[in-house]
Amino acid sequence: MNWKILLVVAILFSQQLIAQNGVLTFHTETYNLGRIAKTNQPITHQFVFQNTGTSPVNILGVNVDCACMSASFPTTPIQPNEQATIKVSFSPYRAGGFEKEFIVMTTGSPKTYSLKLKGYLLPYMPEQAINDFVYERGSLRFRQKNLNFGTITTQMSVTKKFSFYNASKKDVTFTQNIKTPTHLKVFFDSSTTVKAGQFGQIVIQYDPKNKDNFGYLQDEIVLQTTNKEKISISVAADVQPDTHVIADHSAESPNICVQEAMYQIHNVSPQNDAYTEVEVRNVGTIPLKIHKIATAEGCEVLDDIEEIAPNTTKRIKVRLLHNGRAGSHDTFFTIYSNDPYKSKQVVSLKAHILPD
Repeated sequence: MNWKILLVVAILFSQQLIAQNGVLTFHTETYNLGRIAKTNQPITHQFVFQNTGTSPVNILGVNVDCACMSASFPTTPIQPNEQATIKVSFSPYRAGGFEKEFIVMTTGSPKTYSLKLKGYLLPYMPEQAINDFVYERGSLRFRQKNLNFGTITTQMSVTKKFSFYNASKKDVTFTQNIKTPTHLKVFFDSSTTVKAGQFGQIVIQYDPKNKDNFGYLQDEIVLQTTNKEKISISVAADVQPDTHVIADHSAESPNICVQEAMYQIHNVSPQNDAYTEVEVRNVGTIPLKIHKIATAEGCEVLDDIEEIAPNTTKRIKVRLLHNGRAGSHDTFFTIYSNDPYKSKQVVSLKAHILPD
């Protein structure tokens, strides 16, 4: 027989063997428990899988590398399209981060799978959670008053996990009826049910492009439980324009420049408004686009500027609101622009109001 024909036959035969092998497909091979309280009980998790091949698969065993770990698995063959679980267990003994690996040995293809259980063990028991999770939101307690994303840019969406504690005496089960703005998406890290006295995690995805605003922004999400409880939570972020820096410093770019970082208004009569003009110059080579001017409490910007041409200065008229109270007053406003090196420019104002 021609050697080319033999080669084709061998390839077809090997492909047929592979097609006949059982294949275990896990929903996830790595599960992150997040931050969990110290406990005297083993931590367990079930890895769900399905035989997506065409032949039965036997699980021969699950290897672990520590006496603190164990696993239970089906002892009968897993038939094609059949779904089953492998239950793993880990007895925590030391606070801090952990990652435990369970090696599953099978008769399928591949022969082994690596399942990982990760998380962070808090250094206290659940009854001590009140010391760390102090902000009450219905049945839940959070570490933060706001679920804060910190400073983010419009470059991409940001996803962050926030831990909470079920401080009630009943299990809390969340529904999918979540009230949220369009730029926020809310998920639950694992189960939608959090047992009494246990920790859970909420996952929030923030899309700053969809928000289409800049500065320190706050939104509200409302979670609803099967017990008809509505839990309102504040989500905060300091959104800045995309801070992508141009690698080639010779490339064209806008460049914001304010005359002073601090403007002082001296000896203002309590009957008069405290005004000043802030000079903003574009020392770059292309137009400077002003995305937004955000004011702090006690400050009012009276000019609306959208763009400053290269080598051009524009003045922004600002009023400091003092309400007639004598003494020193401080406030500020923030300019958000397309300057790739300084997209957020803060300008401080200080005024001294004379006694009446």
